[in-house]
Amino acid sequence: MTWPPIDSTDAREQREAQAEQEATEHEQQQAHSLACSRGWLGEDSDGRPIPCLRCRPWLAHVDCRLCGTTWQACGAQTAGGRGRCCTNCDHHQHARGDHTA
Repeated sequence: MTWPPIDSTDAREQREAQAEQEATEHEQQQAHSLACSRGWLGEDSDGRPIPCLRCRPWLAHVDCRLCGTTWQACGAQTAGGRGRCCTNCDHHQHARGDHTA
């Protein structure tokens, strides 16, 4: 679509698209409000709090930025006594809360 609208049809289509986008965002916000309580989505089966990644994105587990290994695989490897996924693995930083990377 062109901007500014060339004719009234383009303008109407842009208004309709905007209204649809706003309605979708409103529905998502309502669903989020029902599920999220001050940044938490409840507890897992072990009683640990589950973070809302929309409110607390820094608590997301990330893949290793160096080798691409998932944090689960790295954790399993470390727990098995085989060491981290690579020599400069940054998974341990996120577990401690260091977010300098």
